[in-house]
Amino acid sequence: MSGIGKYYVVDAIAEYRRKHPKVTFDLSFANRVPDLLDEQLDSSLIVASQLPDSNLIVHDFGRVFSVACAAPAYVAQFGAPSTPDDLQHHQCIEWPPVVGLSRTWLAHTGSKSVEVPCGSAALRVSSSDALSAAVRAGMGIGLLPMYVALSGLQTGELVRILPTFTFHEARVLSLHISRQYLDARIRTWTDHLKYYITERLQSDVERIGSESRD
Repeated sequence: MSGIGKYYVVDAIAEYRRKHPKVTFDLSFANRVPDLLDEQLDSSLIVASQLPDSNLIVHDFGRVFSVACAAPAYVAQFGAPSTPDDLQHHQCIEWPPVVGLSRTWLAHTGSKSVEVPCGSAALRVSSSDALSAAVRAGMGIGLLPMYVALSGLQTGELVRILPTFTFHEARVLSLHISRQYLDARIRTWTDHLKYYITERLQSDVERIGSESRD
């Protein structure tokens, strides 16, 4: 969730406060779904593969996914896999972008999904920033969130592996308490966030596709 916050939410807050300068924010990150009532939170943004089972109001802002990437030096030395099954013969860097996933990577193409085993773990990391640094250093193939991979693909620091596949797709969801308790401040923030993040996500999906074709 910290990646979504860093790449999207902070900018959304900055733009919102230009229109509503008296509104202040307390922004925190966690690898869990918070209890809005117990923790006295106005709203929460989560990344999940399916809608949570709760009585909260849920807004779906769009999809995110990871892409398999490697450094040009790694590809020059070891080549690139032609199919997802070929990943088991490569050095892979482990960082599951969805909590609870095993070393199996979930690949998507079109309407099909397939679980594929990744190769021997060159390194295990606990953050997307460390994963990005390790991939750029040529240590192996890693699954980078699309918003993390984009700049490296644009500069040529990264090569997209298996460009017709995405991995570990999920939805970006906003949660808040029932409309009965929704004041104008939260309503305007939710509307702003939905517009801002939906637009940014769609733009980044298109840019990832463009960079992969190039």
